[in-house]
Amino acid sequence: SVRRSGDRVRINAKLVDGVSGAQVWAQRYDRELRDLFAVQDEVTQAIVACVAGRVEEAHAEIARKKAPHALAAYDWLARGRALHHRRTLPDNVLARAAMDKAVEIDPDYAQAHAWRGCVYGQACFLGGNFNECIEHFKRSVARALELDDNDSECHRLASEMAMNFDLEKSWYHHERAIALNPNDARIVGQRGELSFYRGDTEAAAQALELAARLDPLSPKPYLRHLAFVYYVQRKLDHTSEVMKR
Repeated sequence: SVRRSGDRVRINAKLVDGVSGAQVWAQRYDRELRDLFAVQDEVTQAIVACVAGRVEEAHAEIARKKAPHALAAYDWLARGRALHHRRTLPDNVLARAAMDKAVEIDPDYAQAHAWRGCVYGQACFLGGNFNECIEHFKRSVARALELDDNDSECHRLASEMAMNFDLEKSWYHHERAIALNPNDARIVGQRGELSFYRGDTEAAAQALELAARLDPLSPKPYLRHLAFVYYVQRKLDHTSEVMKR
């Protein structure tokens, strides 16, 4: 719903379960109506970024509560993704097993292959067998993109891992990801990281600030990178302010 009062506009957005009628998510946006199209773009970005994250978290929670024998490929993927985010070697071992299971259940599931590559790539830096994990990473990402070259998540993950080995390849996959899904906070944040590594600290700061605004409920990784960018720029007041945030 949209209501206007003078130069102000209030937009109420709700996400409702079509089967049960239960409200899943809601948010209110108050904006100055100086530029209608700018307001529309800003609210669209905010909604897309917020809802995608909340839906992913909900699926992960459901997957954790299900019995192992009842899990299908997506459920194994959600469980493995949640374990991956804990960033410890024991959890990574479990994440790899979950992703292996997802791929076993559905060999044509592109995102399962992409996430399998991601968790094996993470293992390289947590103490896993480096050569073995790198080989799994390369094969999995290649297979994911072979199955679906138009999946932004596959390109985002390919870019994330290539960032450690080949910046130009990482930038190529990032450009594909952001073209496919420009409102994903993770992809926008990735642009900040890559811009920094490519030597463009101004572009890095802009992208990381935008990512933090797009995902205000979990902005910590973007703010951490942003503080480092400001530190390198010797903007120490900015660095301190961002670290406090």
